[in-house]
Amino acid sequence: MLRALLVALVLLAGPAFAQNASAQNIDPTTAALRQSVETICRAWEDAVAKQDSEAVAALFTADGTFVTPAGVLADRAAIKTFYDGFFKQGWNHEVVKLDQAQPVGTAALAYGEYTLAGQGPSGALSRAGRWSMMFARDGEAWKIRLLTANVTPPAPATAK
Repeated sequence: MLRALLVALVLLAGPAFAQNASAQNIDPTTAALRQSVETICRAWEDAVAKQDSEAVAALFTADGTFVTPAGVLADRAAIKTFYDGFFKQGWNHEVVKLDQAQPVGTAALAYGEYTLAGQGPSGALSRAGRWSMMFARDGEAWKIRLLTANVTPPAPATAK
């Protein structure tokens, strides 16, 4: 069943996608997974742009966990509450770059970079860092089971 679904996803992605995956020596399962993760990344960006905390939380499994630099959010309700506050601070733009996605048994792993921006009461907001995610199947769709994110530290001061 899973294999048939993945083959269908590759076929739906179009011949150009399949040829590109073939040219890069990426197997169809990994190529379909990468496309699914890219779709989740774009949905994340869209939810942040719309300041829709419910849409962000819906990208997670019901018991999904988000390990932020500020602490651990243990389910969708906690993630939604966190993002309600996050958006009130003025954050409203995020770019998510996917570096790698790969299947691991019945799960999937991915990692990449992000940049965040917004406008707060004291001026422009900016943050960047790296993320890693573990995905699980929720029915027919992939959902985030675990997301960890860090913040890129400021560059060290140069000596005079």
